[in-house]
Amino acid sequence: MSELEEKKRQFAEALRLDIYEPMKAGMLCFPLDFPKAAQAASQWPNDPFVKAELKRLDEEAEEEKLLTLPDKLKHALSVWVMANDEKIDPKERLTAHKLYAEMMEHIPKPQPANVNVNVDNRRVMLINEMPSLDVWEQKAIEQQETIINASTSH
Repeated sequence: MSELEEKKRQFAEALRLDIYEPMKAGMLCFPLDFPKAAQAASQWPNDPFVKAELKRLDEEAEEEKLLTLPDKLKHALSVWVMANDEKIDPKERLTAHKLYAEMMEHIPKPQPANVNVNVDNRRVMLINEMPSLDVWEQKAIEQQETIINASTSH
């Protein structure tokens, strides 16, 4: 890696650490040479090498975040510390205590009710078979007469 590429790499790291302030990054790379620092601050943020280095640094940071995710006990410890911090509002501390108790399974989780519901979703209507069309017609006439008589008698 050439000296210029090494300076650009340092510039990218400084730029990323100083929340993308190019002049501060330039001064960190060239602390005793203001003209070079100013030139780097104006030109290097758009340099392909610096952009690639920034992308690589961001990807590394994301990978580190994933590797340092807390496990259950570390997470519970941080909640426990918050729950016992007297500087925090008591309501928030109580909430943290409840969260800690749930995380450590001191509070039993409610079990779903065992409900046996059988749903009949058949979409077919069962009809008794008639011996013949004449028999069906006769029963239909009798039924209609019963309905007419019931409605006119009141």
